[in-house]
Amino acid sequence: MSKGKEQKKAPAKVQKVLHPLSRKAKKITIDNVRDIKKDLNKSQKDKENNKLKKKILFFKDKITQTPNKKNFSLIEISQMIDEYLIGAKPNASGTAGDLLKNSYENDVKAFKTGDGYLCPDLTTNSNVKYIAEWDGDNKYLTQIQMKKFKYIENTDSKMD
Repeated sequence: MSKGKEQKKAPAKVQKVLHPLSRKAKKITIDNVRDIKKDLNKSQKDKENNKLKKKILFFKDKITQTPNKKNFSLIEISQMIDEYLIGAKPNASGTAGDLLKNSYENDVKAFKTGDGYLCPDLTTNSNVKYIAEWDGDNKYLTQIQMKKFKYIENTDSKMD
């Protein structure tokens, strides 16, 4: 190597300052807002899925208690829903507790007198088999068939 030729390091790139009204600044802002909205939607969907997952896991436990049954009658499903609603009664107090109690009362009202309570369809063999084999992953919640069931008078109810 000759003495005159020395290796020069490239200067570090300095981040350019963007004008607030430039196209690039608007694009960056839009991308940031989009990411925030995506995160909010994901967290809200996770909350809804967790509530649904809890409900389906309850019915899965009921299915595993009777492993030889391939499907359930409407009376049995009504009894299961009744038992689920009794177990889901909130005990919290305050504003959050009031919201939970209102939600619970709406569920009971829909089941007893309204258009029905949404739960897994246990009247079909394929759905009962799928729920029994389900590993609890949120990814497969949409594949479980749901149906609204109404209260049947013949059940032994312990509900208030």
